[in-house]
Amino acid sequence: MRSLNAMFSRALPNSRRTARLSSSPTASPLCAWPITYSFCSRESLSSRGVMSNSWPKMAGTRRCSIRRRSSIGKGTSHDLVDTRKREGIMPNPTTNADNLPSIPLTEELRYLFDTRGWVLIPGVLSESEIQEMREFCYQLKQEPKSIPEHHRYSIGGPLETLTDHPVVLGFMHEFLASAYANENCYGFRLESTFLTIRANGHDAFQPHGGRGMLNFPGNSHTYHLHYDKAHSGLTRVVWELNPVQKGCGGTMFLTGSHKGAFPAPKSTEDRNSPLWEDYTCPAGSVLIFTEAITHTGAKWTDETVDRIAIFNCYNTVGNKWHQWEPHPQHLEEMPFKRQTLFRPVHCQDNAPTLDAV
Repeated sequence: MRSLNAMFSRALPNSRRTARLSSSPTASPLCAWPITYSFCSRESLSSRGVMSNSWPKMAGTRRCSIRRRSSIGKGTSHDLVDTRKREGIMPNPTTNADNLPSIPLTEELRYLFDTRGWVLIPGVLSESEIQEMREFCYQLKQEPKSIPEHHRYSIGGPLETLTDHPVVLGFMHEFLASAYANENCYGFRLESTFLTIRANGHDAFQPHGGRGMLNFPGNSHTYHLHYDKAHSGLTRVVWELNPVQKGCGGTMFLTGSHKGAFPAPKSTEDRNSPLWEDYTCPAGSVLIFTEAITHTGAKWTDETVDRIAIFNCYNTVGNKWHQWEPHPQHLEEMPFKRQTLFRPVHCQDNAPTLDAV
């Protein structure tokens, strides 16, 4: 099997790469990440402004709100969408709301996700980002009243920048984004989020999902494909803010079950079934999986650290599974492009532009 070093080598510019892969003889080439791996330089993506400001400074910032666009579908936005449809050009944004460039998937990562239904990219965040986010998570759990009300959830404070992180953009452009996009508008939505902080002994084993290729589109838990293109449907992005050791309670998967014709074997009701796969990763890694795959939480057994993870869920612009909505005041504070992650759920004329506000 070709070195994982080579597989990830095109994911970041040369100036951002440093990589060391474990030579452990127990490393599984499929499950894949018993890794000592740094996805970025020491300054990581923070050197490009991902976390340029501490979170409290966001309060009071006013920007145009996507909720105020009664003119969408009339005039500029409508004409722009129709023109681009006719010309066959509906580009996804090349940068995120912080003006950081999207990081495209390598061919290898794209292939792994399509065939397996999940992929883990280790060491994406810098130490300073991890520390700030971890502290915010504990503050959110232990002293929520010390945080402004509209930031008391898992996209508040420094966690907001994870919603459209450059790695997330690159993935969504490949597996989820639609034609309803432009340079100031994402072609997908973020439809729910939650934080988990699990101590030693906490058990979350409850297998669900799978066989997504057989689900009807309205289900959202789908995985569809045709020649040279795949669509992931409801897609989960998990940010691990503490290290995760294999067998110690990370998310588990029946790899490939998003394309399964048969239900999961009865034996998989046993958490020790060899069909279950999980992973090892350092803090600051990102796990991405389609909700069409059979997956489950597990019993956290690491006595040294809690599992601290942010679970963000994405969907197409015309589908919604969860009831969740972001806090309206927080939404108004966001840059316009980030606001488009939370726009109303429909397809027609749903690619708002700044000049239509």
